[in-house]
Amino acid sequence: MTNSDIRLQTSWYSNLKRKKLQNRLGGDGTTAFIDLLIYVGINNPDGILTGFDEEDIEMAAQWNGESGAFTSALIDLRFLDGKSGKYKIHDWEENNPWACGSKRRSQAARKANEVRWGAGDSESDKHPTANAGSIRAASEPDESGVPLTVSDTTTATITDTVTSPKEYPSAIQDFVKYYFGSAISESDFGSQCDALDKMVRIDNIPQQDIFDALRWVKTGDDEGARFWRTVTNSFPSLRISKNGRKLNKWHNLKARYDQETKSGSQRTFNDVLDDDSKFTNPGVRDLPSLNEL
Repeated sequence: MTNSDIRLQTSWYSNLKRKKLQNRLGGDGTTAFIDLLIYVGINNPDGILTGFDEEDIEMAAQWNGESGAFTSALIDLRFLDGKSGKYKIHDWEENNPWACGSKRRSQAARKANEVRWGAGDSESDKHPTANAGSIRAASEPDESGVPLTVSDTTTATITDTVTSPKEYPSAIQDFVKYYFGSAISESDFGSQCDALDKMVRIDNIPQQDIFDALRWVKTGDDEGARFWRTVTNSFPSLRISKNGRKLNKWHNLKARYDQETKSGSQRTFNDVLDDDSKFTNPGVRDLPSLNEL
């Protein structure tokens, strides 16, 4: 179940860091920061942006100004913690406990629905009220003060407002595990699955096309695959468009995949960098050519 809101304190109106951000980047800078918070609330409700580089941050924020200026300002003013690939919104858990608790609420909702709909021969199945104590415990606030469920704690019957968390297709889950390996965190796993699922359901991209292109990125030996491996660290970033363009990062990746795997053309790594420079990481253009390696 996707988180649907974020919290912005009224002190934001007079916040000194906000004023500094506006002095540096103008009103577009503060608007982009709010857009970034909304993106995080929807796609990364724990506030952690694993796999995001500087450009991914600015695309998520819909920043249209000088490349690098927005992310640099956020880091300098401590709106953003960490480093490329491991960014985190500063004090996100403290300021947005409800968004951070969305995963725990989903887990509790799943358990509650299992109690309600599960079948079996145990005493708890025969006598649903036997589970009332555990349901009440799950509904009580944790140490952050956020209730884990929104169900009525006076009865063992779970209200219809409790919805099971989204179950992603097993093929998508398997592919995410294949691409990122077993070290991926649980929260990041859900974010990556959600991005692929939306690409199929909302963007109407054939699932096999996604798998084939990303498998090429991960294992391909040609120059295009080498380039896209350097800039494809997070699936959510594939759906982001920049500067109002209709085409997003995925369309450019797919076009390169089709060209490299179907045309058979021989291209140098620098040729690929020239064509795809709008999606490169800072400093990638300074890489040596193949002849210089």
